[in-house]
Amino acid sequence: MRGWSQLVILPVMLFIAGIVSAQNPHDIATLRAELEQTDEVIIQAREAVAESGSERARAQLTAAEKLQERAWSLGNAAIAEDNVQLAKQARKFTDKARQRAEQALAVTRQAEENDDFVRRRIEATDDLIAATQEKLTGDSPPEFRVMFDSAREKQQRAREFLQSRRLKMALQMTLQAQKSLNRILDGLGLQEKAQREYDALQERYLSLSRQTAASDHPEADARRRQAEQMRSEAEQQAADGRYAQAERTLRKAVEILAALQQSADGPQMIAASLEELTRWADRLAPQVQTSTDPKAHRLYDAARDHLTQGAALAQQGNYERAAKRLQAARQTLSELSNIVEQ
Repeated sequence: MRGWSQLVILPVMLFIAGIVSAQNPHDIATLRAELEQTDEVIIQAREAVAESGSERARAQLTAAEKLQERAWSLGNAAIAEDNVQLAKQARKFTDKARQRAEQALAVTRQAEENDDFVRRRIEATDDLIAATQEKLTGDSPPEFRVMFDSAREKQQRAREFLQSRRLKMALQMTLQAQKSLNRILDGLGLQEKAQREYDALQERYLSLSRQTAASDHPEADARRRQAEQMRSEAEQQAADGRYAQAERTLRKAVEILAALQQSADGPQMIAASLEELTRWADRLAPQVQTSTDPKAHRLYDAARDHLTQGAALAQQGNYERAAKRLQAARQTLSELSNIVEQ
């Protein structure tokens, strides 16, 4: 009887473990999005606290920022090492940070119907309209022009509500206009960012292509053909103006060649990459020191941490994990470069 029960329990336990294991990759895959979502709430809270001047809200915001800093530290390590336990810890910290930021926002909402507050928000929207109009060109997506015209109409209605002392409606209209304008600017910025990253990946691809040209790996020819096919596809996408899609396609091609290089070069490749990335970080350091963007400082610290951990793993002979750390450092430095070298 006992042996029969064990035969029943064991498959059930394996089935449950399989479910948990299947969920783990999703946990890590969505972690960065959750961290960035908390960043957005904190940014909203930071702006609202600056406007309201509430010390109670500021205390909640400070707590949120500290929790989020810890969450990013754990999250960067989790993503680099594909570590589910670190991902769970990071998620707990970022959830707490988001709650604190939302509490800060709740405190500041008490002042939303204040006349001066509403006027300042309307003036801020006017500035945003001017900035957006400068960015829009004849080549901009037509949907952005439609959104821009709609935002200007909402701003006009906000002024009309303000004149009739309907402050809540005035605030609602101008905030809706701001949301649309920010979406336009974000869309234009993402398009420009994707184009810059695509150009950088082109250089990376050519470099890896030269380095792997003489590889004697048994699958080298097949992998190079696959990478070249993806590169051609990316070039066509870029020619059509679809830089975000082109960047994603070319990145996959680069990853194929990078994996081929890693299998061929081993320790030598790790050492060369570590030296290259360290020089890159050193070059960006002065610009980070003078930057007022907190994200730049966070990215710089994360990149340095990836480099330190990568070097330590390489010394231990764990080249696979070291390569993951260095790849994470490269991606972080690329994002940092887009911020401080604009």
